[in-house]
Amino acid sequence: MLGVVRYQQGDLAEATALMERAVRVDPGQPAAHLNLALAYIARGELHAALTSLDHALALDATFLPAINSRGNVLFAQQRHDEAIACFERVLAQRPDDVDVLSNRANALLELRRFDEAVVAFEALVERAPGYPYALGGLVHCQRQLADWTHLAAREQAIVEAVRRGAPAVAPLALLAITDAPHDQLACARAFAARQYPDRPSASLPVPASGRIRVAYLSADLRDHAVGLLISGLIERHDRGRFEVIGVSWGPADESPARRRLVAAFDRFVDVADASDDAVAADLRALDVDVAVDLMGYTAHSRTGIFTRRAAPIQVNYLGYPGTMGTPCIDYVIADAFVAPAEADDAYSERIVRLPGSFQVNDAHRAEARDALTREDAGLPHGATILACFNAVYKIGPAMFDVWMRILTQVPGALLWMVVEHPRARDRLRDEAARRGVDPARLAFAARAPYARYLAQLRLADLFVDSLPFNAGTTASDALWMGVPVLTCAGRAFAARMAGSLLHACGLGDLVTHDVAAYEARAVELARDPAALRGVRARVARVRAETSLFDTDRSCRHIEDAYTQMVARARRGEPPAPIRVTERS
Repeated sequence: MLGVVRYQQGDLAEATALMERAVRVDPGQPAAHLNLALAYIARGELHAALTSLDHALALDATFLPAINSRGNVLFAQQRHDEAIACFERVLAQRPDDVDVLSNRANALLELRRFDEAVVAFEALVERAPGYPYALGGLVHCQRQLADWTHLAAREQAIVEAVRRGAPAVAPLALLAITDAPHDQLACARAFAARQYPDRPSASLPVPASGRIRVAYLSADLRDHAVGLLISGLIERHDRGRFEVIGVSWGPADESPARRRLVAAFDRFVDVADASDDAVAADLRALDVDVAVDLMGYTAHSRTGIFTRRAAPIQVNYLGYPGTMGTPCIDYVIADAFVAPAEADDAYSERIVRLPGSFQVNDAHRAEARDALTREDAGLPHGATILACFNAVYKIGPAMFDVWMRILTQVPGALLWMVVEHPRARDRLRDEAARRGVDPARLAFAARAPYARYLAQLRLADLFVDSLPFNAGTTASDALWMGVPVLTCAGRAFAARMAGSLLHACGLGDLVTHDVAAYEARAVELARDPAALRGVRARVARVRAETSLFDTDRSCRHIEDAYTQMVARARRGEPPAPIRVTERS
């Protein structure tokens, strides 16, 4: 009982020790093993938790709380099919248990079984309308299926809930719903406070001199957009001034991208089986000066490592285009376009503004080896191909309205999207027909290996961006392949990413600031092949002549940012906004 009290008080180390002693004294109590498992889960020790739950279920195979907790551990280990089996065992006995209904719905979402997830979230919302993140989960799954039923009303309800401080939606999903910076901050703050409460910790010292030790933390140090962008940066860090550590918990996919990253770091550690406590302690023991979170609130992130203060300076960069709303992150790396001065109070972090674009790129990224033709990709010869290869959840009815109006005004144009789910494709065709556009004027590509995906992109005449969640890596991929990107810049970081890239390339005329201007510019370019060829000729020079793909330059600027952060810490000064000046 004392162990439970200590657990409730947040003293996890003492609680765990007391509970371990209890099961040694009386190993025949399923509840004691469950309590110990919950303490292990809170500490992030998932393998130990699973062992304790197996002991509990060996004593009582029908012990529903242990079955549900086992599902939670399996979910955290990304063993989602096994997790669902646990949740369904519980629901067979307790069909109205809203916690378990939520667990099952989220596991279906992770497995991308969106049709089933929509049904599961709808059942949850019906039983418990205010259940944390249920409505946001429902809307996110709907968007993945291009199912816009009741979408406007549900999204308005989400925004109103966010403004009340209610846990309605995860921060990443909100980026596709609204570009209001202060709503995104409120959402992130509520999420962080609930999911990752900041833990009081003593400030960590920064050595007065010596190389700056930087750790990059991510599940995406592999064949992933973030891993592909950052490879050149890691290789080019000045080893006379910096030591660079990679901290990974994602799949070791044995891809060339993974091998290149492993070789690029001075030290590379896989922490997939380590708890957040252990990872933070190890980084402190290594005297890491700057810990860089490359994930934010994207899939499989581990913000808990940062709440445990893994380093004296902690930075949000690249993987998550927005504020994290938590005091444990000191800085966010941005630029003057994605984070204009008037947005300062919409970030919990101090903003680092790089010259040019925030986004580092790899000057030696893959080339498109496949010589694809339009016929190979199922595209008609002679059509003007307007492409949006953004994830389908970024595309809502308002943006689709704009694209259909563009197609109506440009009879020879076709819209090409990456949409895998057959139901989503059917719905988009239906939505086109409702707007008076022949569904045959929509074309769909499936996800493809990176080199083939680049080869597909090259076939487009113009990339048309989405709002309020812009293209990020996809936009730089299009520019790398010589394809012009047309964007509409909104208010928040995620709504200004493509504009940042375009300004860095000297292509500011492709950045519009309202939907009407975006539509007019798209129609103007699509109707005028000569003008579009002229823009493409300018884009073809981007790789060689602009700063966006100058990895050495970006690396020096990021290093300058780290140097200023560390200098402040060495002087005993708190984090403050930083503006990095242009290097000649």
